[in-house]
Amino acid sequence: MAAYDLLVVGGGVQGLWVARCAVQAGLRVALVEAEQCGAGASGGVLGALMPHVPTGWSEKKQFQFIALTELARQARQLADETGLDTGYARCGRIMPIRAKGFLDQFESRRAASWRHWQNVAERFELGLRPPDGFRDWLAPEAAELGIFWDPLAARIDPGRYIAALKASLEGRCAIFEGWSLANYDPTTGVAVAGNGSPDIIAGRIVLAAGYQTFGLARQLTGLTLGGGVKGQAVVLKAAMPNERPIIYDDGMYIVAHSDSHCAIGSTTEPDWTDPRAVDDGMAAKLAQARRICPPLRNAPVVSQWAGVRPQSAARDPIIGQLVPEAPIYIASGGFKITLGIAHTAAQRLVHGMIEDRTPTGLPASFAPAVHVAAAQSVAAATGCS
Repeated sequence: MAAYDLLVVGGGVQGLWVARCAVQAGLRVALVEAEQCGAGASGGVLGALMPHVPTGWSEKKQFQFIALTELARQARQLADETGLDTGYARCGRIMPIRAKGFLDQFESRRAASWRHWQNVAERFELGLRPPDGFRDWLAPEAAELGIFWDPLAARIDPGRYIAALKASLEGRCAIFEGWSLANYDPTTGVAVAGNGSPDIIAGRIVLAAGYQTFGLARQLTGLTLGGGVKGQAVVLKAAMPNERPIIYDDGMYIVAHSDSHCAIGSTTEPDWTDPRAVDDGMAAKLAQARRICPPLRNAPVVSQWAGVRPQSAARDPIIGQLVPEAPIYIASGGFKITLGIAHTAAQRLVHGMIEDRTPTGLPASFAPAVHVAAAQSVAAATGCS
């Protein structure tokens, strides 16, 4: 059996970043993926990188802000290393305002953005635009009271991002696609494959397999730490104007990834049976997008996507050592924010792993112990795990 310092389970954006950071730290790393890299939620089509609202500032919001502003540099570095463009752009986000209550919140949110959305080199401030401020992109009649402008939001092309991350590991990390984990014995370091593939020896293991991580974690802890929420999205082909920030309107995103292709999404389906099934669940959101975005009104659908996003029971990501006194770690549960924070979470996790201590710089609510305690309380109250 091949032997490694670290085995990463999961070839999505979080697993690939953990592997990349571990390789950069000098560890011998293997990454295994049950299908192919990017097969799960992080290989979708939307790629919207949205900040939390700046009011009610918290440790978690500060962490996300740091990650979002750092991602621009990381995307450039990936492109320089691999020659592959990730499709990253700080394009901003606009939201049509049709309710006075939403407009009334603007001044407090703008003040909070000026106070909190800043680092040494950059500062971002929310703004207002008139209803016709993006006439070629957002129909003025859809924004009766104006347009909410967020300059911090960005986009990245998930498929191209995954491809660049995987390429950055070539020759530096052993990648085994079509390899599923059945069991890991921390005393021997043997990771047993569940599909007849050769077993692997690793001194440490990180579970980063999206929503399927929770099934693996249950084998080790006996607890349900989270599950999955299905989403669907579509890609349209249309001629795009020069200025095209992300449009967010009542749970629907419009993300233009190129001069001709635009992603619309996504649904939120807590109950599902087939994670890859594409049905008419997107019909209402697609109609909504066509109604408010003129270039999309007659644009044909060129592809559809469905997948399941991981969501911890306590809502926040779970990053850190899952099993005390054992070399078993977890990096999952980010739901809609993983794409924008995976690089920073991986850096902090790997650094703590190498230093053999609890990772620093992560929000306290990300700690596995917090999630385990919450799951134990639920199990005690309901009489089941």
